[in-house]
Amino acid sequence: MKASGRHKCLLCGEFYQPDRRNLCHQRHCAKPECRKRSMKDRVEP
Repeated sequence: MKASGRHKCLLCGEFYQPDRRNLCHQRHCAKPECRKRSMKDRVEP
């Protein structure tokens, strides 16, 4: 069974191709702005 190929980034709203090793977990694209915001959201209470 193959998962769908594209996901929508929760931060910028653009579609991206998730890493095949993290299909179930990846929620953000690889853009630097989205990566910074996703890390910041995880760290801040």
